[in-house]
Parts: sequence; structure tokens; C-alpha cells
Amino acid sequence: VHKVCELLAKFKQRNKTTSVFCDPDYLLDISIKHVFKKEGLEYTKEHVDFCRKQLKVILKSPYSPLEREVLFTEHGFELQIKRPGLELEGDNYFVIRGIIDRVDLIDEDTIEVLDYKTGKNSDWNTGIRKDFDTLKHDLQMQVYELAIRRLFPQYKYRMLTMFFTDDGGPVTTHFEDKDDEMIIDEIRRIFHKIKNDDFP
Repeated sequence: VHKVCELLAKFKQRNKTTSVFCDPDYLLDISIKHVFKKEGLEYTKEHVDFCRKQLKVILKSPYSPLEREVLFTEHGFELQIKRPGLELEGDNYFVIRGIIDRVDLIDEDTIEVLDYKTGKNSDWNTGIRKDFDTLKHDLQMQVYELAIRRLFPQYKYRMLTMFFTDDGGPVTTHFEDKDDEMIIDEIRRIFHKIKNDDFP
């Protein structure tokens, strides 16, 4: 599904959305074959049907890559946090690496990070549904906020959205610059919890 959205965004950037090769079903078929072959895995008709269902939800929504200006898809990042309490051996500091599904341009001051979720809209630990406020305390969204601000400092505003393709659609939150310390404190807390855990 990620790969198809990435390809559709590239077709749109090149004004080639009428191309026969831009058909979502065609792109899904070749993407599934490529991804599963690359991972050495087998797939079934149920896998294909599930992906097709998720893709249709995205393409019928305002978040369709054909309706938005997509800046980047599958954007990798490496975030070194040089703060007290996050030191490693030598002169090294804790590093977080990740991949952001999609970054859309909303206007000249605003970008939106989009993360596709095919599962249920709930915290796996507490069962609480994610909304504007709870999403602000989601570690993945917090890390994305730190990363996106460093990757794209030219944008004043950043929205972060989890799109639950099988459970209610998009949920969006945003952070302010002053939230940095709260996010780093949470990363530091988890870092020390893992570091000092004798029985993981």
C-alpha cells in the first residue's frame, strides 16, 4: 500500500495520472510481487484483498496522493540527541533511526506527516483510542516531530497524522517548539528504563 501511494504521488508530480501504468490495481499487483519476493515470503489472495481494501480507503479520502502535493514518501532519518542523560560510550549520544511514510505540503508554511496504520485505532498497551490529545503522547509521533523539524526547518507549522485505514481514518495532532523538552524527557526516561533493565 505504501509503495502504491509512493508511485501514485510520483505520477502526479509528473502529470501522468492518465497513464495506463497509473492504475492502482495494476500498481498494487506489481508492488506486492516485488515486496514479497524481496523479503522471500509467500502471499495469498487474502493478502492482496486486504491491501486492495486499505488502498481504496486512502484513495477515496482527502489524503489520496492524487489529491495532495506529496513532498516525500518513505523518508529516512537519523536523529542524534545530544542531551544530558543520553550519552553512550565515548563521545557518542543516543541515535534514533526511522522512516516516515509520507510528508505532504499543505501551504507555504505548513507540512503534514502521514503515517498509515492498518490496525485498530487504540493504544496496544492501554486500549485507549487515539485522538488529538493522546496522539500527542504517542512516542512515534513525538520522534517524528523532532525529526521533521530538523529535516524541514523552513516550515513553521507541522501536523502529524495517523491514518487508520481499517478503523476510522485520520487522527491529527500538532506540537509546538516548547514541546521539545517534554519529548526529550520522555525519550530519556525510556532510554534509561531499557538501559537499566536486567530482565528485558
